[in-house]
Amino acid sequence: MGTPLSYAEVSASALVGNYRVFREMIPSDVKMLTLMKANAYGHGAVWAAKLLEREGADCFGIATDEEALELRRAGIRTPLLILGYTRPERIPELARADVTQALPDLDAARSYSDALKGTGLTLRAHIKLDTGMARYGLDCRDTDAAVRDAVAIAKLPHLNVEGMFTHFATADSAKDVYTPIQAEKFSNVYKNVTNAGVKIEIAHCENSAAMLKYKGLQFNMVRLGISLYGIAPSLEIEIPESLRTVMALHTTVVQVKTLKAGESVSYGRRFITERPTKLAVVRLGYGDGLPRALTNKGVMNVRGVTVPMVGTVCMDACMLDVTDVPGVERGDDVLVFGRSGDLFLSPDTQAAACGTIAYELVTRIGSRIPRIAVE
Repeated sequence: MGTPLSYAEVSASALVGNYRVFREMIPSDVKMLTLMKANAYGHGAVWAAKLLEREGADCFGIATDEEALELRRAGIRTPLLILGYTRPERIPELARADVTQALPDLDAARSYSDALKGTGLTLRAHIKLDTGMARYGLDCRDTDAAVRDAVAIAKLPHLNVEGMFTHFATADSAKDVYTPIQAEKFSNVYKNVTNAGVKIEIAHCENSAAMLKYKGLQFNMVRLGISLYGIAPSLEIEIPESLRTVMALHTTVVQVKTLKAGESVSYGRRFITERPTKLAVVRLGYGDGLPRALTNKGVMNVRGVTVPMVGTVCMDACMLDVTDVPGVERGDDVLVFGRSGDLFLSPDTQAAACGTIAYELVTRIGSRIPRIAVE
């Protein structure tokens, strides 16, 4: 069949190597949940989970019931924690598949318990605390109320409350002062719940950024997300030099043409040439997940030279100014981001160019871009 015109190369050695870097960073008695949500941040959840299961991964985190069941259908036996909300009618299926579910509030927990009446099934669960994200979780602005609800949840039939967790809002900021406040709220509720006689086996709040910045907030599990894939949580957080970017996105030059000065490129004539310009058309567009906001802002690498994207990004194609690159021709490989041999184009570069973050860039790479696994 030959190489696809556009594809995402994902490196097994980079993924496993990154996992080992973090495994060595944290105490041996602290578990590590590795995140597989959003198709493993666009890298391929089944592929990534199978690799890390062989490494002895403690737990995988996903966002939805379908993500969990996809991994179970693929033969993954490692514990799975759904971090988001699930409709009550799906709960028996999750219990049968031995999937752990986050509990965002008392009402949801009651509905999950009710869904298991008469089934003989028990659902593993972690209570989510909202310590300042205003997202999922028991509201911890009132510590006493949060403790009462958590204790009430733990007493519900058909639920086995094994864990408790929260999520930090600003751990990826260099000027962060909010994370210690959130950590204290979490710790207060956790301690009061356990003092009330509820046994919480697993407690976790650190994400990738907190793992890299803070010590002593680990409890007995941490959650490794974007940094597992070799990407910094933000431009303000340094990651270990030994980490490698797991994904390299490639496309192909499919046509080369020469324009005169004063001619326009693509929809809306948003780019007008100022000189005789050699243009390379590549087979990648917003239908593949390339942000349209990269119009006249992004860059790609052709024949070892970083060149600008010009003209409006189309659904299936975009254009590059290759005037200063000798010999560009149809069939040339183009690096969009990631590492290819000695070349490296950071996903952060592309993301920053269009005002987003690398998380969004990698997770939005669409299903028509095949993931090709390499060592």
